[in-house]
Amino acid sequence: PQAAPWVPFIRERIASLADAAGVDYAPPAANGPDAAAVAAAGDMSPADRAKMISGMVDGLEQRLATQGGSAAEWAQLLTALGVLGDKDRAQAAWASAQTALASDPAGLDQVRAAATKAGVVQ
Repeated sequence: PQAAPWVPFIRERIASLADAAGVDYAPPAANGPDAAAVAAAGDMSPADRAKMISGMVDGLEQRLATQGGSAAEWAQLLTALGVLGDKDRAQAAWASAQTALASDPAGLDQVRAAATKAGVVQ
């Protein structure tokens, strides 16, 4: 179950555990809109589409801040904030990701790459 106390521990370490076991692991796709929502977004006005995207980014940011998440999710957040041009929030997300992924060097490398693209790491 998603609320099980061991889930955050496993999420933080699954990539390194898979690597140690010799398993090629790719995390599942992060939560996002389904195909119908993406199609509906094409019919939205630019302002409504921007509002929807902002809401999705805000939701991801809030969830990571309160529940944590995988390196892929932190990278997704940093990428989105970089695209939106919100460097202050991207810098804060990078700082939070460093703390959350301190014991996951491979995951931290993935997030660092996204932070670099977002312009918050050189």
